[in-house]
Amino acid sequence: MKPFNLMEYIRKFRFIIVGSLLVSGIIAFLALNYIQTYTASAIIRYSNSGAKEGLAPDGTEIDVSEIYSAEVLNQVFENLDLDYSKHNIDDLRSRVTVEPVRTQGEAALEEAKTSLGEEMEEMPVEYVVSFTAATRDSGDKETFARTFLDEMLDVYVQSYGKSHINRGSAVNDISKLKEQDYDYLEMAEILKNSISTTLTGLVEKAQEESDFRSAQTGYSFDDLKREFELLYEIETSNIFSYILENRVTKDRESLIAKYENRINDYLLSNTVSQEQIQSINEVISSYVGMMRESGNTDITFEYILDDVHDSYYTDENEETQRVDQTVEYDELLDSYISARSSYESALIDIAYCRYIIEIYNGMPSEQMQITEQSVADGSGVQILPGAVPEPVNAGAVDETAQSMIDSLAEKLNGLYEVLDETNREYNEYAGAQNINLVSGIAVAPAFSLPLYAGLIMAVFGVVGCMGAVVIGRLGDIFEYCIYYDRAMEIPNRAACDRYISANASNFLSDEFVCISIRVPDIQKKNQESGRNETDQMLKALAKILRDTFSGEEECFLGLNGVGQYIIFAGRMGAERAEYYLEHIGQKVREYNREHRCRIEYTAGVAEAKKLEIYQLKPLMLKAISSSFSPNSEQNLHRTEEKRDAGEHIKAEEVTQDNTDTEKVSESGRAEVERHLEKLKRMLDNVS
Repeated sequence: MKPFNLMEYIRKFRFIIVGSLLVSGIIAFLALNYIQTYTASAIIRYSNSGAKEGLAPDGTEIDVSEIYSAEVLNQVFENLDLDYSKHNIDDLRSRVTVEPVRTQGEAALEEAKTSLGEEMEEMPVEYVVSFTAATRDSGDKETFARTFLDEMLDVYVQSYGKSHINRGSAVNDISKLKEQDYDYLEMAEILKNSISTTLTGLVEKAQEESDFRSAQTGYSFDDLKREFELLYEIETSNIFSYILENRVTKDRESLIAKYENRINDYLLSNTVSQEQIQSINEVISSYVGMMRESGNTDITFEYILDDVHDSYYTDENEETQRVDQTVEYDELLDSYISARSSYESALIDIAYCRYIIEIYNGMPSEQMQITEQSVADGSGVQILPGAVPEPVNAGAVDETAQSMIDSLAEKLNGLYEVLDETNREYNEYAGAQNINLVSGIAVAPAFSLPLYAGLIMAVFGVVGCMGAVVIGRLGDIFEYCIYYDRAMEIPNRAACDRYISANASNFLSDEFVCISIRVPDIQKKNQESGRNETDQMLKALAKILRDTFSGEEECFLGLNGVGQYIIFAGRMGAERAEYYLEHIGQKVREYNREHRCRIEYTAGVAEAKKLEIYQLKPLMLKAISSSFSPNSEQNLHRTEEKRDAGEHIKAEEVTQDNTDTEKVSESGRAEVERHLEKLKRMLDNVS
């Protein structure tokens, strides 16, 4: 069997190995690229004064989960025009992480305090916000990760400014005014209340943010305040004047009923307020009484509250605790102020509703007035002498009133759009003032694609080489079992047939040589020397041939039958073939000197150029035919070699040899020809 040769196996399967490397590299790259993820990260810092205590500008706790809240992500979806059918908000939220940034010392301190059950005095103000993009998000995962995180942080900063700084943002509640079945007066009231509510917030903003001016709208909050004031003072006044003077209504009875219901609601509300006020007044009266009895003017609020409820309570651990009466006192005063304000406001609203009812019942506006007493006692409108009812424009569509309302609503909607854009920009500004982007957005892959692809290729390369060695060695074993004569340690007859079949149609080179070597009279040798001796002789000849041609490139040596050896050499030439035969003869003579069973052989050489035969089978037949002829040049040379070697040949043996020669020359030629013919048929079958 062939010796183990690692590089020979690798060289033999090099194209398969290289091909598998390329295929595995491509497959690995595509697979790794599919599962590859990209994580975009940025560091934000809360910079408001209360951030270290974990508080937002409005005093609420900083909640970093707001960064990836549903409200924020819905806005991100809208801004990036993402398809809800392709992207899932919950899935995207699950890939957003927010981690505090702490130094090693801070982390160790936090761990130590946590283990002792203590809380950190200072909360973290810096956080790493990350988002991981996967293949299902986009084909360009790196760009998607960066874009998504950038938009999410922008929306969050704006949302933070809106939620924790600019909380008084106006809401346009007149956008769907026409869709509701309101009467003219009701629409005017809605418009007026909307402007009034908006002005309340704008007055404060105009004072606090006097330097802010929107780059998009060009408005400051003071500018917007003046615009709304003009509408409030002029437009709404004109609308109310026209509607009330002309008693304009779509349905007088229905309108009056609505205001009567309002009065009932206000009266009910005031009943509750009166009870609260009465209760607080009783507490205050008790306080005053105790002051008079004690003669002490330094009596604290605790005396008041002790009269109201027990100053002690039992907590969840069944321990007695004292009530924080400072808080209780503050709450008491707040309740009193709130109840009193609500009560007085309701009185005004009741008077207004009665005023409207009496107008639409026919009382002329110029002959009616509202007095302080009427508000206090709820009597409503005072009718002046000489009042004459006038007709009410009920049920008719008043184009003037509707036009005035539509005009005001259109102006308001336009102003609200400007205000919304200004507020949005201010929210971004205010948010950016309190949330700083410490670092730019950095995007990093989960792993190095070239590195991992290279490692996989290296693994496949090693596996491929190992496979080549295994397959090559298995091939050697198969060759050895099927195409190798283990006794002679050279390829057998089947190997010769395979070689002939594979090269039968090839055009041979000029230097192609076929050598046939045969040992005649094997049976006679067995009889004279014994089978074992003869076998050893044949093995010795096979070894001589193997050693002789082992260094020859493109050379095949095989056993073509019992005692018949065939050599095919692609680049040997006749001259070198003769040199090899001389070498074989020398080795044979050395062997014969030491062994009783001598090697006796004949040889035939056929060169393609010399014979002008460039097909394998005809050339081999010539070599074999030559090896069968004892009178050929090569075999005559073998006979002379025997004589020159000084071998002692008995006369009778010589006589017998001459006799055998004559037999072959005269009567055995036909047998040789039959053998060659048989060989031709065998070669045809091989092909």
